Amino acid sequence: GTVLSGGAQTVGSGGLATATNVVSGGSQTVQASGSVSSTTVLASGSQTVFGSASGTVLSGGAQTVGSGGSATTTTVASGGSQTVQASGSVSGTTILASGSQTVLGTASGTVLSGGTALIGSGGLASGTQVLASGRELVVSGGTAAGTTVSSGGTLEVQGGANVSGTTLISGGTLAIGSGYVDTGRTIESGVSLAVLSGGTVSNAIVGSGGIQVISGGTAIGTRFARGSILQLAGVTFNGNAVATVDANDLLTVSDNSGTRYTQQLAGGYTPGQFAVRDGAGTTIPDTVVCFVAGTRIRVMRDGRVCDVPVETLAIGDRVVTADGALRPVIWLGHRHLDCDAHPNSALLWPVRVLPGAFGGGLPERPLRLSPGHPVLVGADADGAGGVLVPVMCLINGTSIAREAAPSVTYWHVELDAHDILLAEGLPVESYLDWGDRAFFEEASDHALHNPDFVVPGLSQRCRPVLVEGAVVEAERRRLDQVFAASLEAQGLWTDGEAFFRAS
Repeated sequence: GTVLSGGAQTVGSGGLATATNVVSGGSQTVQASGSVSSTTVLASGSQTVFGSASGTVLSGGAQTVGSGGSATTTTVASGGSQTVQASGSVSGTTILASGSQTVLGTASGTVLSGGTALIGSGGLASGTQVLASGRELVVSGGTAAGTTVSSGGTLEVQGGANVSGTTLISGGTLAIGSGYVDTGRTIESGVSLAVLSGGTVSNAIVGSGGIQVISGGTAIGTRFARGSILQLAGVTFNGNAVATVDANDLLTVSDNSGTRYTQQLAGGYTPGQFAVRDGAGTTIPDTVVCFVAGTRIRVMRDGRVCDVPVETLAIGDRVVTADGALRPVIWLGHRHLDCDAHPNSALLWPVRVLPGAFGGGLPERPLRLSPGHPVLVGADADGAGGVLVPVMCLINGTSIAREAAPSVTYWHVELDAHDILLAEGLPVESYLDWGDRAFFEEASDHALHNPDFVVPGLSQRCRPVLVEGAVVEAERRRLDQVFAASLEAQGLWTDGEAFFRAS
């Protein structure tokens, strides 16, 4: 029960002290073969252990475990610190919020419950549990074995660190810091793999529900499973961004302000397979936008307006835009996909839009688009205003639905400036080059061989793109109302067979 207020207590060889309170600049030193238990060290107090200490509570105070010393079941509360020097050892330490531990010796069974632990050169931490808001940092020469990272916890490793046997639980984060190269790791559902500045991740596998966070570091060869997420922390795009994966599995995320991110992926990808989000949490469309072969595009030919199949277009044809203007075609690309040969064939299927699905008789005929092809929503009668919404964001399973296809040929049409053209009468966007021309295995080469044909500054998106939010939800509700009114008008509410025949 001794109280040390500015004084000092030394427990010598063979000595024993219990329930000492070390306060306001006081100190307790435990020499070799000495022992203490249940010491409380308050702010500005200190305990130095060369013998043994158990049950110490550090409430703003500091504990140093020196060479040959040991400490068990220490509790490090807010403002407290525990330092384990070379050849010192601790076990069963609990570190609470704003508490800290530095390990240059050996620590086992530490629980980080909001606190932090630094494993330095020569230090070994085994069996650490990192709970919510806890953080374990392993730097060069440090070793962490058997760490378990729970929801809200983080394990960060830097160059020269040795880490093995890590268990990552949903909600936990493994952060790859400067100088560290992490290879071949699998990230399960709910787990985050963060790549910090100077860190490198190669050949990672991000499973469904897993998250790869790029925060200034480098990733290469990642395989993203269906339902996984790529988060580009610290990067904010301007709302006109798109993510594309070309035929060589190169991911490019860019907007029309020049912000750009690339990563070489592995494994082969299809539209909508994984989500890409920027630093603001905005989901970026990650698909090439195309028309299915046979789709009719409105053009001016021989002095008259007519609708022609997309595959019959030619460079120089003048396309009618939503506002009635005429723009020349400068590039055409197409690619044939064997859906049945793909392990996730449904991801390649086009989205079928029934005639009249958008109201006002639009589209005029069945329209088939690639899932990520944006349609114009909310424009006025003259085609001005509005936003672009990928058609896959408007699927309702009835008037707008994916359509099974054993194979499909996708086409796209580039104009002299990004604009809204009319496909089966419905306003949809023209092709905009975000670096995905390689997706098209067969393409006209006019634009590629004549890069100056597109006037600088004209390759910007003509409308903002939305994939979620109030505007998208309102359009979904409107489309449901249009579909319901159509059924009512045709008397198909109670005749399912007639509905499917009409579809």
